[in-house]
Amino acid sequence: MKKLIFLFVFSIVTFSYYSCKEVEDILTCDNGLRGVKLEHSTPDSTNLKLVNIEFLYDDDNGEYIGEVMWDFGDGKNEVTQGFFVSHEYDTTGTYRVKAMSSIHINSERSCVAVIETVFDVP
Repeated sequence: MKKLIFLFVFSIVTFSYYSCKEVEDILTCDNGLRGVKLEHSTPDSTNLKLVNIEFLYDDDNGEYIGEVMWDFGDGKNEVTQGFFVSHEYDTTGTYRVKAMSSIHINSERSCVAVIETVFDVP
């Protein structure tokens, strides 16, 4: 249910942003962007439940990223204006983290990137 709410909110934000654009200009980023991925790290060896996650992509062609909507896989979500987020998990386990963002290719074209990663929190 929380995933549906997250997708609903993302759809509203995306629709609001693109409401002045032609439908054919809204693309998925599956084709045409290189190096789109999520990386994670544990910055504090005394607190392994604190995880840093970064949205990475190859911006050699001048693309820039909009806000990122994060789903941490534990029922919690967050929206950031940058590529980076820290999240502390309540319990150990395996989590599937998903990030959705608009990537602006040029002044007239954008695409929506949805990427995910899976990792263990000890």
